[in-house]
Amino acid sequence: MYVKETGVCFNTSLDIGKFGYCIEIDEYGVNVDIKELVKQAEHFHRIIIKGEEPFKQRDELAKFIKKVSKLNPYTMFEIHTNGTMRPLGIQSLNNIIYYVNLQLKSSNKSYEDRIKNQVIVWYNELYANFVFMIKSDDDFDDIEMLVQEFAIRKSQVIIIPHPDVKYYKETLNAILNFVKIRGYNYSLDIERLKE
Repeated sequence: MYVKETGVCFNTSLDIGKFGYCIEIDEYGVNVDIKELVKQAEHFHRIIIKGEEPFKQRDELAKFIKKVSKLNPYTMFEIHTNGTMRPLGIQSLNNIIYYVNLQLKSSNKSYEDRIKNQVIVWYNELYANFVFMIKSDDDFDDIEMLVQEFAIRKSQVIIIPHPDVKYYKETLNAILNFVKIRGYNYSLDIERLKE
C-alpha cells in the first residue's frame, strides 16, 4: 500500500481526543508491505485512515483491514473519504466508521467530479458521517442542497471550518449560529484555536 505517513496520533478535529494509529494513504507515497503495516497497527484500538481518497487503493486497504481485524477484532477503523469511491471487500464489517468529506462548490471542482450520486447514497445507507468544510457563507446553501438531495439525516452532518480558512474563529462562530438553527453537528480543529 502506498503511504505518505504513519504514526501514533490523537484526533484533533473529528472525534477529538481519540487515541489511535494514523495512516495517511497517498498514491505517490512509499510502498509499504501490508504485513509490515499490520505489525505496526495491530495493537491499537483505533486506526485512523486518511488521504486524498483512500479507496484509490481499496484492494490493499481491504486486505489490511481484514488482517488487523482478524488479529484484533476490537479495533475500530475510522476512514476519511471524499465520497467518490466505495470500498470493496469490507462492506459487511461493522468495525468501520466512515467520515465522508463531501466537496462543496468552493472547492472549485465540478459537480460531476465531486458528487457521485450512487456512492453517496451507499454511504448514507450505512449511516456514515458527512463532513462539510466551510470556506465561505455560500457553502451553507450548498450543504442544505446536498443534505436535501440525498436525504442525509441531520445527525450524520458535521460542519467544520476548512483548514485553509483565514479567519478561523469568525468562521467557527458562523458555523455555530448555522448549526443551532438547522440542528446539525459541528466540530473544530483544536490546533487552530491556539492561533
